[in-house]
Amino acid sequence: MKDVQQIQMMNGQEVIANIQHWEEDTFIEANNILELIPMNELDLDPEETKSYYILKPWVTYTDDLEKSTTINPAAVMCMTDPSPTVLEQYYNSLGEINQGMKDQNQAERETIGNVVSFLPKNQPSLLTE
Repeated sequence: MKDVQQIQMMNGQEVIANIQHWEEDTFIEANNILELIPMNELDLDPEETKSYYILKPWVTYTDDLEKSTTINPAAVMCMTDPSPTVLEQYYNSLGEINQGMKDQNQAERETIGNVVSFLPKNQPSLLTE
């Protein structure tokens, strides 16, 4: 991954993605896209001075984060280079999520008949700001 960017979408979603190709005014091709989801402030101590975020796959039920996703550039409000702390957490989260996907794919291959088994989801990684 050579061009990891933090992107604020027009609808308010914030993602971190590896930009593979950007065709101006046409499309953005990216992979390893994780959404930054703020934790509900009601769950936090009012005295807490940090913000907490969960990193999770942006496209729900994707089977491989390495696959390219096409994004409409008109949906992007702004983008920036993520801070070293965010970048480190992004790489750690990608590793954990990819391993979880491999484990689940293995469990699905071992399923007998028409019964599908799912592994319990691990607690998502938290990113603090």
